[in-house]
Amino acid sequence: MQENNLSVANSLQTMEEQAVDNRPKANNFLVILLSILLFIALVIAGFFAYQTQNLVKELQGIRNEELATQIPIPTPTYEPGLEPELVPIEVLTKDWKTYNDSKNNISFKYPPTWAYELGETGITNGYAGFDTKILNNEKNINYFFSVNLETLPDFNNWSKYVSTKKINSQTINNKTFDKYILADMYYSLNYIYKQDGKMIRFMLYPYTEIEQTTVLDKTIDQILSTFKFTD
Repeated sequence: MQENNLSVANSLQTMEEQAVDNRPKANNFLVILLSILLFIALVIAGFFAYQTQNLVKELQGIRNEELATQIPIPTPTYEPGLEPELVPIEVLTKDWKTYNDSKNNISFKYPPTWAYELGETGITNGYAGFDTKILNNEKNINYFFSVNLETLPDFNNWSKYVSTKKINSQTINNKTFDKYILADMYYSLNYIYKQDGKMIRFMLYPYTEIEQTTVLDKTIDQILSTFKFTD
């Protein structure tokens, strides 16, 4: 009986020793597996980082090409000794194109580099749009300038928005324009002029509520100084 008990005890001790001997082997295998997985993860991360860096370089190259191909607005030739602000508007805009809407009796000049687009509703409300070909770096789209006859209901509709803010009035060539910032898909800067029961709206976008000036401010002033109703 004692011999049997001794045999069982020896067997249990042998099994425990074998189990202890197997633990380091299992731990070593786990360490190797984790090391392999970590190495694979680092390789994948490095590959994506490399691809991302190449993509950023390609996009920057495309952006630089676009900026290089933009056509700047030609600088008018000033008379010697005169500051730009003192040069007659006829001199500043002598090489500009003229927009004439004989149906709605609207006329003004605009830079020759701008791309003119007549809207589908142009026949009824005098709408015309112009791609300035000048990039707004913040929004990554070109500035767009438009003009259309405004009805009083339309004006009352958008001017009462909470997001609409009247900033000031500006007199250009003896004409007073009320200026509004309007938040729609983009913020826009709006110039409203009223004369003899007519109302016309000039709009520049994109704009930002805190933006105090744009590269187009002087150009817009020069356009508005040439504007007139022809009837």
